[in-house]
Amino acid sequence: MLAPGGVLLMGKRASASQGDGPWRQTRDRWRRVVAELGGQPRRPGAQTHEEVLDALAALGGRAEERSPVIWQTTETWRESLRHIERRLFSDTWLVDDEVWQKSLGPLRAWVEASGVDLDEPVPATLSFELVVVRFQIWGGT
Repeated sequence: MLAPGGVLLMGKRASASQGDGPWRQTRDRWRRVVAELGGQPRRPGAQTHEEVLDALAALGGRAEERSPVIWQTTETWRESLRHIERRLFSDTWLVDDEVWQKSLGPLRAWVEASGVDLDEPVPATLSFELVVVRFQIWGGT
């Protein structure tokens, strides 16, 4: 619950590496496999950051986007597979258990067939974006 005059901080982690790292490629491939199996990867609730901001604006919130924090890190293919196998990301949660389970074999086979070293660190650029949403005090400014 937000009190009048309250502030909501909303964050979003993103990959800034243009989709070329293991994390992004593995998730994109997994989504295609799930779709081929008749499933649909969807997050619970709003699907985009913009949908949430629109809903907050409808409630009287005024969003102020902050400059993203950007950093260099590494990813591995094994970590990326593990994230999906453990259903770490919210778009894995609502996929039917049977479809999710069936998607893991083809995904792992795709990664292994690519010939990459599963444990070799791959450079990646990540970012974290913060939005401050302010709500006015009733009867004030």
